[in-house]
Amino acid sequence: FTLGRKDHIIGIAESHLRGDAAERAKNKLQLAGWTTSYSPAAVSPNSETGNQGGVFLGHRKWLQTATPSVATGSEGQIFPEGDVVWKNLRIQGMHIVIAFAYFDHSIGMTGANLKKFQTICQIRDRGKKKLIVAADFNMTPQRMKESGMLTDVDLTIITAGESDTCKT
Repeated sequence: FTLGRKDHIIGIAESHLRGDAAERAKNKLQLAGWTTSYSPAAVSPNSETGNQGGVFLGHRKWLQTATPSVATGSEGQIFPEGDVVWKNLRIQGMHIVIAFAYFDHSIGMTGANLKKFQTICQIRDRGKKKLIVAADFNMTPQRMKESGMLTDVDLTIITAGESDTCKT
């Protein structure tokens, strides 16, 4: 499904891929014409063999991006575990950051989710860059608004339709 899409940028949240499986997925996406970066899934704290999270970002090669310094690999395609991946773009003189993220379920804006939110806030460079985040937040937009954190950093939620969870 993802390989043949005509979009310019794609994201995959909750891939559950790490190690060789994540590399194989990255390679398939690259063969299909995507420039791909990913944050590998983390080992599940509840299972010896399971994992959780994992996020991919793909963009077409013609779209010029800057890879963040936290990314490793021969082309800066591997982000640290942490379920946040992003690229910096410059379009008509405007700095834009496109990010994809996966937030853990059932914990709200605490613990690991708070750390992910802080990472997202940091990549904005104190508001100097426009930020677009597509994520599985695993909480309702109302819950995110009630946390007060969005207002503190001047972010706004835009949802995809009337669903009760954040999709965009």
